[in-house]
Amino acid sequence: MTTSGINQIVLTLDAALHRLGKTVPMPEVERLAIQIHRTMDNPNRAYHTSRHVFDVCAGASPLATLAALYHDIAYFQLDRAFPVDILPGVDSMVERVDQDFILHIGPKAGLPLRLSAAVFGFSDGARLAPLGGLNEFVSAVIAASVLEPWLAPAELLTVIACIEATVPFRPAGADGACMPESLYRRLALSNTQFGLGCSAQHLRGITGEAVALANRDVGGFAEPDPAQFLANTWLLIEESNAALVAVGVYTVRDYRQALGRMEGFLSFLNPANIFHTFDGIPPTAEFTALSAAAGQNLEFARRYLAGKLSALAIIEALAMLTGGDCPISMLLGDIASGTEQPAHIEDCLPPVADHPDVDQKMLDVFDQGRRAESQRDSSQSPLTAYVYRHLGESGTLALFAHAKAMFAEQTTPAEFLRHVDPALRQAIAHGCAQIAVSRTALLRALAG
Repeated sequence: MTTSGINQIVLTLDAALHRLGKTVPMPEVERLAIQIHRTMDNPNRAYHTSRHVFDVCAGASPLATLAALYHDIAYFQLDRAFPVDILPGVDSMVERVDQDFILHIGPKAGLPLRLSAAVFGFSDGARLAPLGGLNEFVSAVIAASVLEPWLAPAELLTVIACIEATVPFRPAGADGACMPESLYRRLALSNTQFGLGCSAQHLRGITGEAVALANRDVGGFAEPDPAQFLANTWLLIEESNAALVAVGVYTVRDYRQALGRMEGFLSFLNPANIFHTFDGIPPTAEFTALSAAAGQNLEFARRYLAGKLSALAIIEALAMLTGGDCPISMLLGDIASGTEQPAHIEDCLPPVADHPDVDQKMLDVFDQGRRAESQRDSSQSPLTAYVYRHLGESGTLALFAHAKAMFAEQTTPAEFLRHVDPALRQAIAHGCAQIAVSRTALLRALAG
């Protein structure tokens, strides 16, 4: 029998506290679990939910489990606010100024805030950026605040350290120290500052525990199946692009911009900064394999998104030349429809033979879809598969270069279409003409 998400949180939280020898009344465990569930499983989230929390908890120690339960409890970009119902006053602790937040540590600040600031290396008046540790820091303060009645200060140190380690994708610092070594140094300073009495060996153990949790947090980057990695990536795209909630209403540009932001992020991301190792955690061979798998997945995802964006560029150009941006369903058909036989673009395209330059694994993902269905987008990409079959790998990537110039308004839609193979352009324009009833004549004229 499957246990509901809220009950899994109750059981996980209770088991972690019990393993630590803490006697916490079940009504209090339930109250904390409901807070976590209400925040993590709100409708704004698609990836950073309790499902993700359970993945991060797998194999964790009790203190790391508590950290995993709280590590994403604050996520300002998704929730549009901090969980003041869990920690009243959190929005005054981090005051929003423009796009950043100013940290206020008053003279009466309690141990959770002061210890979290020390572990994160933040000081009073620091300017915190949403992508620079803000969410993780607020999550750590919340975790330490709600757990303080039952955990000793040294135990809070472990929880905070584990959450700090989940700040992702950090390169070595200006002093050349990697994330784990920098964290260890801050733990040593915090230990002295607050008189926690932890040995150097214990602090190194905390750091290793934090690294192990951080690696589980980004474990999807080492997913052996590229289609599953893409499914996880799609949840992140949907979660971070509010416009895509309006299924059937979001426009060609809404969708293209969402994919473009993810393509830009993945192109910027260095696989060497995803996983970490410290004192043999994980062992060198495992760490090397994780990093290599992440590099392969990133490369595959970049090419996949380049294909999607190349096909979308053709649709966007056709849209802009026949009346402007419009709901993507107007040109390609509904993602989901209540009718028995909804019109889709793939039903309106002539057959095309596979180009000799296709990557069969990539074509299979376009054809068969990512490993998980989406509520906001089809997992299959029949139009992209059609473009990819027609142009092959090299031709698709070449078209993507022209697409990026159009997206950046360095070339016009008409100029972009001149770079599209005439047979491909005509097939897609004729196909869209059969679906977009209000633009049929204009699309046929473009097809020639």
